[in-house]
Amino acid sequence: GMAEPDPSFGSVGQPDLFESIWAPEVQLGLSPDQKSKLQVLRDANTAKVKAHQREIQRLVAEVSNQMGQHAPDSDLQVTLDRLKAEIRAQQMDKDSLLDAAQAVLTPNQSAQVVLHIRDGMRAGFKKWKARH
Repeated sequence: GMAEPDPSFGSVGQPDLFESIWAPEVQLGLSPDQKSKLQVLRDANTAKVKAHQREIQRLVAEVSNQMGQHAPDSDLQVTLDRLKAEIRAQQMDKDSLLDAAQAVLTPNQSAQVVLHIRDGMRAGFKKWKARH
C-alpha cells in the first residue's frame, strides 16, 4: 500500500520529525493557531521538496547521459558538484523547517514527537530483526 511515498517525507528509513507532528497516534493537543501555522509551513515545504526532487532527478539523468556519451571527467565533475549542492540545499530546507516547526510547538509537544519517533524506530527494528 506504500508504493508512492509522501513527497514531504525524508529519505526512506530516516524518520521525519516534521511529518510525525501529524501522525494520528501523536496527540499533541495543538491549538487552532498552532495548526494553521504548521499547515502553512507544511504547504510551503511540500512545494520546496518537489522542486528539489525534480532538480535532483534532472541532474541524475544528466549524469546518466554524460556517462552514456563518455563525457570528460571535468563535465561529470560539474554535474556532480551541482547534484551535491542540491542535496545540501534540500537538507538545509529540512533543517530550517524543523526549526520553524519547533518554534510553533511547546517543548513538551516537541518532546512527544521525538519520543514517538524513537518508539517507531524501536518497533521497526524489532520487526526487521524478526525477519532476519
